[in-house]
Amino acid sequence: MKLSILDFVSIYEGVSDQDTLLNMIETVKIAEKLGFERYWFTEHHAMKTLMSTSPELMIALAGTHTSRIRLGAGGIMLPNHSALKVAENFKILETMFPNRIDLGLGRAPGTNPRAALALARSQEIHARQDFQNQLDELQAYFTGPDMYSKIELPGNDNVKPEIIMLGSSHGGVNYALRNKLPYVFAGHISPDLMFDVLKHYHKEKPIEEKGMFGIAAVAAIVAKTSEEAHRLSKPYELMWAQRLMGRMNVKRMSIEEAQEYKPTLEEMNYLRIFKKKLIVGSLEEVKLKLEEIITETHVEEIMIVDSYPDFESKIEAYELLSTLIS
Repeated sequence: MKLSILDFVSIYEGVSDQDTLLNMIETVKIAEKLGFERYWFTEHHAMKTLMSTSPELMIALAGTHTSRIRLGAGGIMLPNHSALKVAENFKILETMFPNRIDLGLGRAPGTNPRAALALARSQEIHARQDFQNQLDELQAYFTGPDMYSKIELPGNDNVKPEIIMLGSSHGGVNYALRNKLPYVFAGHISPDLMFDVLKHYHKEKPIEEKGMFGIAAVAAIVAKTSEEAHRLSKPYELMWAQRLMGRMNVKRMSIEEAQEYKPTLEEMNYLRIFKKKLIVGSLEEVKLKLEEIITETHVEEIMIVDSYPDFESKIEAYELLSTLIS
């Protein structure tokens, strides 16, 4: 199976910001060596525990240390940006790293309302719902011809990234189908919708469009034993349960802290909700779940969402998962 990685560039407890970036570089180098297909970076804002606010910078940094693996944004939250600036940045990235750059596009701001307004710079732009217009403009910079093609991108070479639509609902998949784009469904956000939406994409995409492929993004925590995987998952589960309760900047606990922590009744309720978003277990248990997703949804690829409590457990998990790559 084809496997890829989605990285939040999480800042682990006790790890400096600089070491966080160095760990990211080491991880993407290992991912390339192990045979992973893509390595993507998220765009999140106003969260002290996540370093990846600018996927473009992460891609440029990762690209200088790798030679084969595809690098991309998962994604660029287009409402936060001008289409022209996104086109310029990603043409330069494609020039730097030919045939390796993915431009995943999201429709949400990826942050809280206050930060989203700060990014938009005005209430009018913040309130505007014009994603299709932005997407049309972005594609026109690369393909034309229309009014936007009169604005020239840098360089003489006619290169462009692979544009891919992201989604966690029925809305995103309709943009992918309408614009004949590949599609990634965020199963780590809406696992209850994943099967139906990806089946719909597979059924509705034109057979002749060879460039339209599907990817399921899932939060999967794997270890040598099921018991160890569940131990590793506890910090991630507690962090997200608390975020669902509105505590957006809670720190991720260490494995030991999570083992000793006694959740409140409210936290227990949110833990039950969040655990449905995770695949946790031994390699064989996780393999069966991933194979089920591929069989049921017809996706060509699985993207593993980084959910690990520390650098060491993450690398060990990717080494285990790499044995499934074919």
